Order: sequence, then structure tokens, then C-alpha cells
Amino acid sequence: MGLLRKLAKMRERQILERAEPFLDEGESVLAWVRATRPHRSNRGILFITDKRIVVSWAKPGHDDNRAVPFDEIEAWGMAPDGGRGPLFAVETDNACHQAHILVRTDGMVAAANKFLVHFVERAPEPGRPLARVEDPHTYRSTELSVERERKTVRKHTRRAIVTIIGLCLIVVAFLIGWIPGPWSIPLVIAGLAVLATEYDWADDFLTWARGRYEKTKAKFKARRSTAE
Repeated sequence: MGLLRKLAKMRERQILERAEPFLDEGESVLAWVRATRPHRSNRGILFITDKRIVVSWAKPGHDDNRAVPFDEIEAWGMAPDGGRGPLFAVETDNACHQAHILVRTDGMVAAANKFLVHFVERAPEPGRPLARVEDPHTYRSTELSVERERKTVRKHTRRAIVTIIGLCLIVVAFLIGWIPGPWSIPLVIAGLAVLATEYDWADDFLTWARGRYEKTKAKFKARRSTAE
């Protein structure tokens, strides 16, 4: 149990670090939820503080990663489950941020409802209806709450297939690890990428790996520039 608790704290710290570049000194995260982008496979995190919402998708440094101060929000709402979790949207004067909030487990449901409570307490009253979303009439801004996603046979089948393919890629990577050449690493990454579509731990590991890669690449470029 001690090891599991330690790993959980490490994952929590890693997740919170994704919001830090957007926060002021002393500002802290009140709640966060896992999310996916509409019509895309991108997964990410929505953070909320006393001042803003931070939208962080999986790729570090991506242009779509940004903070949305509460005083810039003009419209917001949540639509019923569209098959990937309830659709949450906020609009500013020139942008719209949408995300499916993931509610696959009881823990996710609790985190989502905590996030929504904090948001409703701090967000301004919508000054207008949402204008940059599909079917704006389906969105509501009162009595926001979520329930656990119901698993269909199709979703159970997909999860099983994803698990088999992802684990097979990782096992093959370890089996050929003794072969000279960088063959195993791409297979491990591919296996984790497949698993990340269904498992949060794989998604967190991929995000961590991408972050480490970006930092290593930046250090290498800096050293190269210095040498020249």
C-alpha cells in the first residue's frame, strides 16, 4: 500500500505540474478533471483555480494549451453525454474551449462534480448563449452534475481489443530488446499510445515521456548553440 500511495502522489504531482506555467505565484489548483477533445483523440486535463480555468492537452507546449481567466468568459454550459462524457464549453470574446469530461469511474465522477461546483461558484453568469458550439440549445448552465458513464458491449469490446494490442506491442518490444538497434523503444511508445486511449496511467506516462523529451531536446539545442 505504501508503494501504491507513493505512485499515486507522484502521478498527482506530475499532473499538477502541467498547470503551473499558467498560474500566478501563490495560485493553486482547486480541482481538475480528465477530458478529451470533441471529434479528436486528444486527451488532457481541465484545471480550475480561484482565477481561471487551465486547458492542458497531452502534448506539452501545444498552442491549444492555455488559461482562460474567469473575467474573460462570456458564455458557458454543459451538454448531456454524447457518448464520450458530458460536453463542457466556455467561450470568450474570440475563442471557444470545449471538452468531454471523462466519467468512467466513481472517482472520475466525484472529481468532475467537485470541478463543476468550483466552476459554478466562480464563473460569471453567462452574458449570452453559446455561439460556437453544435446544438447550443442542448447546453445548460444550472444544476450541473454528472453521473458515471454506462459501459456498452461495444465499449467493453473496444477496451479489450485496445488492451490486447497495447500489451502485445510492449511484450514484443521486451522480447526483441536484445537485438542491436533502437527497435524496442518505438514499440513501447506505440504500445503505450494505444493503451493511453483507454487507461489513464498510460496517458500520464506518455505525457511525462513527452515532457522529458522536450526538455532533453531543449538542453541539447542549448549546448549545441553554446558550442558553436
